[in-house]
Order: sequence, then structure tokens, then C-alpha cells
Amino acid sequence: MFEWQTIAVGLIILAAAFYTGRMAWMRLRTFRNAKGAVGESACGGCETAKKPAMTERTVFVEIGRSGSRSTSRRR
Repeated sequence: MFEWQTIAVGLIILAAAFYTGRMAWMRLRTFRNAKGAVGESACGGCETAKKPAMTERTVFVEIGRSGSRSTSRRR
């Protein structure tokens, strides 16, 4: 006769095996493209996608010596 704890452990192990199997299956599917060829990207367009144009960066903080030395000098 099975106790409720044995059934609970069995369900947990079954759920973990299902999850692991599903993750492995999804991983194996990423190696196939739409035509079923192995070894190519699943999306098929990553290499040919346009890269966004570089924009000029805005400088918010600049670290360095200031041009005038007499403004904040301690005596």
C-alpha cells in the first residue's frame, strides 16, 4: 500500500522529469531552421539583420581638471 508521501514524491519526480525533457526538446529544436536543416540558426536572419546606426553620445559628467585653477582653491 502506498502512503500519501510516496505518491507526492512520485509526482514531484514525474514533474521534474517532464520539465527536464521539455527543456531538452526545446533546446534540440533550436538547432533546426524552418526547412529542418541541422546546424543553422532557428530564426534564419540574425546575421543579415541591420545594426542600428550609432548616435552621438551625450556627456553628462566629465572627470578631469578644470580650466581655471583660481575658482575653488583652498588657502
